[in-house]
Amino acid sequence: MKKNTTFNHITLKSNTNSISLEEHQFSSSMDLLTINEVFELFPIVTNQFNWNKEDLMDLFEGKLLIGKINEIGELLISKQSLEKLIEYRKNVN
Repeated sequence: MKKNTTFNHITLKSNTNSISLEEHQFSSSMDLLTINEVFELFPIVTNQFNWNKEDLMDLFEGKLLIGKINEIGELLISKQSLEKLIEYRKNVN
């Protein structure tokens, strides 16, 4: 039985060219916001949804927001993921 060398070649090539999702996420230009910037730029978060710092941290830990914790332990949230979550939340009754 002949081995499928094309498949093996494609698999090997894709494995050597791939990067982890985490590396890809932060290698692209992602706008990261501090929690204070979130409250300033998106007043709906506090005015309508009544979210506070702890709520944002819970949403991040629950993987509903994309972001990272910087070197000093401050949460930085992806602006795009926050906008998507706000849009979703607006559509939920």
